[in-house]
Amino acid sequence: MSYRKGDKTQYFNVQVNEGGFDAHRLPGGDLLIKVGPRVYGVNSSAQCGACPRTELRILRLTLDVKVHEVLQLGGVVDTGMEASQDFAVSADCIASGRVRPSRV
Repeated sequence: MSYRKGDKTQYFNVQVNEGGFDAHRLPGGDLLIKVGPRVYGVNSSAQCGACPRTELRILRLTLDVKVHEVLQLGGVVDTGMEASQDFAVSADCIASGRVRPSRV
């Protein structure tokens, strides 16, 4: 991920994806960044390499240009265990500046 302000660009060792990407500036100036929810796969011959993976993250970019992960949900969905993961994100979750995980 990179963040640009004016002619200065800061790069972070954080992967983001277009799917589910959203951002909102908080009144104090910090930036909330939503990544997901998304489902993706990884090509691997390891156990559960073909199992789907899920991700929902909320990051906070502070005024001192540091990234903090404030919420991280997801992981490998082991289909052999008949497990599932459902995430619901309200349309105003990022715009309100309130992040409250809830069960669906």
